[in-house]
Amino acid sequence: MVGKKLGILFLAAVILAFLTGYFAKDLMPAFQSGNTSDSFDLITDYLIDNYYYTLDDEAIDQAYIDSLYQMVATYAKTYNDPYTRIYAIPQTAVVRYDEVYIGMGISIEVVDQALKIVDVNKDSDAFTKVIPGDLIIGVVIYEEEVLFAELSQSEDMLTYLTPNDLSSLTLLIQTQDQEVIEVEILISEIETPSVETITIDDPSIAYIKINQFNAFMDATYSPGTSFLFKQTLSALETSTLLENPETKTLIIDLRDNPGGALTALHNAYADQDIHIPGIIQELLPRSLEKPIFSMVPRDESLTRTFNNTRLEKKPYDIRVLVNEYSASASEVLAATLFTNGGYTVYGQPTYGKNVYQSSVSLFNYKGVEYGLTYTEGKWFYDGDKNVFDNPIPVVEINQEGLLTLDIPMYSGEFALDDVSLSLMT
Repeated sequence: MVGKKLGILFLAAVILAFLTGYFAKDLMPAFQSGNTSDSFDLITDYLIDNYYYTLDDEAIDQAYIDSLYQMVATYAKTYNDPYTRIYAIPQTAVVRYDEVYIGMGISIEVVDQALKIVDVNKDSDAFTKVIPGDLIIGVVIYEEEVLFAELSQSEDMLTYLTPNDLSSLTLLIQTQDQEVIEVEILISEIETPSVETITIDDPSIAYIKINQFNAFMDATYSPGTSFLFKQTLSALETSTLLENPETKTLIIDLRDNPGGALTALHNAYADQDIHIPGIIQELLPRSLEKPIFSMVPRDESLTRTFNNTRLEKKPYDIRVLVNEYSASASEVLAATLFTNGGYTVYGQPTYGKNVYQSSVSLFNYKGVEYGLTYTEGKWFYDGDKNVFDNPIPVVEINQEGLLTLDIPMYSGEFALDDVSLSLMT
């Protein structure tokens, strides 16, 4: 009898579930199936008409931005691609160009409802006022605190860091001691040179440090790394390298260089009056047997191969410095100098980034430029080698000295009266 009752109850439950689903199907709105690109508008329009809460324009805009982040993150995760992403760059009232920018001089990343300070430019007003690891939890505007944790989803933390016409910004900083302090930081012009040189005590050595690779855009505001490299190299050749060149060495330092525009390396864009050779074109002779390097997109018929036109090898020696943070375009340069020039590479094994990216600007919203950076293809050196499967041969050396110290991260108690961060330089 008990079993029979249980059977009846089970049958009734199945019928009820079926009927509930049937009636629910009649009651629920019939969303049209088809192109998923229309889903955002479909859902938003339905909620505008039926949602208990009133959707305003800011909420809709932020929902759209959030959907882009999630969509691109899903694509990137599916293909194990950490380089494809949506980027957001606060805009300033002053034009930003590659070798200098207007701002506070801090690098940040978004963590929950705060902004974590990743790095501080030593030439900025922020240096010694904040340190990597501190959290920006809000700002002070006209003596009123704006806490990021209290912002609605429709508001973007980055918009509060847009300098506009302000001469300074007052940040609410949560230190790693959980103390909240107000820090005023001046907005200033901060140089970020892609090419630097220093005088070496040894007269037989010249030194060039390349921090990043910027494309040529404008001869005045963004001359590009290849142009600056050519200027620096010409000066060093005149003063040092071409006098008894067989006894001279040029050191090219690519440590901590994350890469950048490959056009800085080869076939750089040219001004109407001046051709700007890429760095590889400047340094390496042409190879008749194989290209210097190649870029292979998904459609291999669009593969681009790069060959030099320079006839002679430089009369002096070249040595290359790299480390585990040398990636992308810096690995292209190091690999080609080793393979096509026979120059020795020293330091630590490089990052191994065998893919390259392109970027496209999407839109500007509330003082922030949003864009898409996506992986476009792979690059190869020495014929068919890539740096992931075929790392650049490196003569490993133990680098010593103050400049080899890691970026200081707070891990205990100290006072600025006792330890000055300026001692890092």
